[in-house]
Amino acid sequence: MNHSMKLFSFFLQILFFTISVLACLFYALDIIEEGLFLSLTYIFIGIALTCLVIFIIYNIVINFKETIKSLVGIAILLIILGIAFLIASGTIPASLNPEKLGFTLSAISLRFIDTGLIGLYILLIIAALAVVVTEIAKLLR
Repeated sequence: MNHSMKLFSFFLQILFFTISVLACLFYALDIIEEGLFLSLTYIFIGIALTCLVIFIIYNIVINFKETIKSLVGIAILLIILGIAFLIASGTIPASLNPEKLGFTLSAISLRFIDTGLIGLYILLIIAALAVVVTEIAKLLR
């Protein structure tokens, strides 16, 4: 494991330890307040994302040739999700009978849900095709 991965792992362990201690402390002191937990969750997610971005930038600077492959993979994933977003609609299918659901969702929320599902379907099809092509290539060798 290289130095940056050890450092990142160390920060994640500190974050996990801090969250665990706070959870035990809140349980022991019988502090169950939804707003407090939600605020702490936002703070810890912010800290984790900040660490993630810092270490990603650090690795890009240190190992630029190695990160090109990762950046190409991320770009392909973003293109697939962009295509899924263009295909997605923001309406509830009539077969679900929106009146009986008991709740409503905004059009953009429905579009993001559709984007996730369509993106998943596209990626599953790509994975299945990759398996088939790999097996055919093995048979032809």
